[in-house]
Amino acid sequence: PAVTAQNITTTNSHNKCNKVATLIYAIISAFPETTAKELYMKILAADSDLRDLTNLLVILARLLPAAEIFASLGAEDSLDFARTHNITTAFLDSSIDIGEKFHELSPGTHIITTPKPIVPEAVSSLLQQDVSRLYVQTFGGFGVFRADGKPLDFERSKTRELLALLVDRRGCPLSVREICAVLFEDKKYTKSQGSYYRILLVDLLRTLRAEGAENIIWRGRNCIAVNTSAFDCDAYQFLRGDAEALRKYRGDYMSCYSWAEYSFALFGGNDS
Repeated sequence: PAVTAQNITTTNSHNKCNKVATLIYAIISAFPETTAKELYMKILAADSDLRDLTNLLVILARLLPAAEIFASLGAEDSLDFARTHNITTAFLDSSIDIGEKFHELSPGTHIITTPKPIVPEAVSSLLQQDVSRLYVQTFGGFGVFRADGKPLDFERSKTRELLALLVDRRGCPLSVREICAVLFEDKKYTKSQGSYYRILLVDLLRTLRAEGAENIIWRGRNCIAVNTSAFDCDAYQFLRGDAEALRKYRGDYMSCYSWAEYSFALFGGNDS
């Protein structure tokens, strides 16, 4: 069975790996600021060298105390883990050479080749590529969270609803009129609605751009959609069969929006 040590979990029952987890727990527990929080980032550290793996895990635990970190000592174990878990970022050592296979199994994972030497400065620099990845919560209401777990603020409630609608459609492009029909509750389309939609879109792009996450939105000719691989989302994880997401669902998908009731069937029913 997996052994949990604070925010670090080994992916197998290898005795050495278990000892590593216990050692790292002892190290990071000495620092009160590393208390685990409700987590959104999931990071896999994989290396064939136990000493290098230990070093990387200690650095990751100190740099990202609010992340859920998994440790793996081999190629096959890492690939098996990719088949069954939704990983945000994977640090893969070049010695195990599984980058392409890992990407095929988990296309949404950001793969980083572990730097040599493994030092905090190098690891921190590589992690900067991940700070803009957002987590979208649809169960128990709608919310967007930064990698550190802090919620993203929207200046307008309709901007927030626009993003929620796009997330609900899971990458399917929507036209201006289709969006307005939902946001304005099937009222007859008017030019003023179209003008307000453009204000909302500019506001949404500005909000996401400030987080370095503008790539979440795909823009076509008179239509927009979300890039589903550019962010993490509990509903998407549920539909992929992720065990953790399956446990989280309590029949309350985007309960703040009446139009979301049409998607309840995807999750096995509604909340009535």
